[in-house]
Amino acid sequence: MEVKETKEVLTALFHLKLAYQEAMEDGSFDWTDATKFFPVIKPIITAVKNIDLVPQELNELNETEIDDLAHSIGVMFECDKLDIEKIKEALNVLNVLKDFIVNKL
Repeated sequence: MEVKETKEVLTALFHLKLAYQEAMEDGSFDWTDATKFFPVIKPIITAVKNIDLVPQELNELNETEIDDLAHSIGVMFECDKLDIEKIKEALNVLNVLKDFIVNKL
């Protein structure tokens, strides 16, 4: 399975982060800053459309998808190689934890 829906959620969060940072550049938020969030509407709508598939995608991650997802997160949030490796480790830990829980139920 691909991680398309998960990436769309992360992309929406990334755009939301950028809009927030831009709105807060002057240290305060007012009504004129709301316009900075208009470009975020489309990524959010896209992300929410199939957000119910994200748990399944994350539940079925394989090594290639973990690498792909970690790289995508790293690029979006300007992570260095060490941080990308930490993201991969975290995704692997989630997989191990999921397997442990499933096997104990």
